[in-house]
Amino acid sequence: MRVADDDRSPQMVLRLCGGGYRASLFHLGVLWRLNDARQLSKICEISAVSGGSIVAAALAANWERLDFQQDCAANFQEQIVKPVREFASTSLEAPSSLGRLLTRNSFRRKSQEKYRNLTRGRTLADLPDNPNFVFRATSLHTGTGWEFSKACIRDTQAERILKPGLDLAEVICASAALPPLPPAELDLLSAGQWCAPEREGLSDRTFGAAKFCDGCATDRLDGSDASAGKTLLVSDAGNRFEPTSDPGLHWWSADFGLLSLSEAEQYQRRRKDLREMFSAGGCKGGYWDIAGACSAPADVSLPRPEELIKSLAQMPTALTAIDVIKQKNLIDWGFSACDTAIRACLDKGKLMECPDAAPYGTFYRPLTAAAD
Repeated sequence: MRVADDDRSPQMVLRLCGGGYRASLFHLGVLWRLNDARQLSKICEISAVSGGSIVAAALAANWERLDFQQDCAANFQEQIVKPVREFASTSLEAPSSLGRLLTRNSFRRKSQEKYRNLTRGRTLADLPDNPNFVFRATSLHTGTGWEFSKACIRDTQAERILKPGLDLAEVICASAALPPLPPAELDLLSAGQWCAPEREGLSDRTFGAAKFCDGCATDRLDGSDASAGKTLLVSDAGNRFEPTSDPGLHWWSADFGLLSLSEAEQYQRRRKDLREMFSAGGCKGGYWDIAGACSAPADVSLPRPEELIKSLAQMPTALTAIDVIKQKNLIDWGFSACDTAIRACLDKGKLMECPDAAPYGTFYRPLTAAAD
């Protein structure tokens, strides 16, 4: 039995931030915990960028297949966990620098095909009305962040396209276009009802082959999503920029370094501003991240091995295959981090119990603590 639309809270928004498979798997654990806590079915909007867009796309494409029983999808593992883990077990990047240089276009086609398999050939028009799924990417023409949803495609200045029918796989290619993958090229002119205002220096022809790169470059979040009394949940798997003595001399290394710097800057801003905003009561909801930060942790939580958390947070932002052990660790950490936050910010009546363990047992409470 699927959840009825009128049973869904119109006030809960989930943001999935951060890049690469690291973020995809961390957020997979977040969605798993939200489902177990009977909160996933109550979310009215899921907004995602980069690696978050990958897992959000899998959820969007399979939403109608989820069998919600008393607000919990009984087949969540089969419909969401399994395909995302299989996807993160394969690489979208060429194995060598020379291969990246010589096969950029072919890798673009191959990545689109892999995304198309993950999303079961869905288009933006096929997405559910509730929850509203929003995917973010960065335009190389305007230098602004763009949003792709069922209702429209727009940038930060004006609505562009209404009722778009763009292939969801192409949208994810744009949102998660991490170097060394080439920028995604989208034909926006034929994507839907074009209603763009004129802009100096840009013509309609520009948007016939519009180029987009990873959405992390412009993923700003200032709390506007929490306006009008909405509850904002922010799961952040962004990465800090690690100092290096050899930043690389090749164009693909420079591209990646610049994007990593941008991602790191946005991550540090979100981490500081949102934690302060939630702590000060500026909006309802909570923030948690892959490094262990949390705006308001619950009194009781699953024990956290600090060295393991540090190693997971420092995993590179990439679309290269992740082995089974690290997959399970990332999923369990996302599950545990989300649990600590939502029991503090959503469960004011203390009805949610701390789980005895994360799905794969990486994080667990000792038997004595569980018994208490």
